[in-house]
Amino acid sequence: LAYIDDLLDFSDRKDLTTMEIYKKIIDKWFERESKGAISQSDLYTFYKKLSLFIYEKWIHFGEISLSEDEYMKFVTENDYKSSLYSIEERSFKSLINRKVNGFIKFSHKSFWELRERLQ
Repeated sequence: LAYIDDLLDFSDRKDLTTMEIYKKIIDKWFERESKGAISQSDLYTFYKKLSLFIYEKWIHFGEISLSEDEYMKFVTENDYKSSLYSIEERSFKSLINRKVNGFIKFSHKSFWELRERLQ
């Protein structure tokens, strides 16, 4: 329900797909969260790379989450500033969250499945 206002643009569409809904939610999220030190374009690129990284792990190991060390390795290897891309930052708590065991994952699998459509 939190995203109803974001989806009103689609109110007259009868052929709306699930992917269009998720893309709209993510686009609006990027728009809201890019007001700080990270641009919308940089957030988009970060999440696209992260979703591909998690997807590759899932293909090879069947896991859709990262340990904090794996996440920080991803951040470092991609030359992101760890302070800006900390899992504790508000920008990252909406689409990524920490499981009980401390592992990091996307809030919903659909978010990382959109990796090919986030262009």
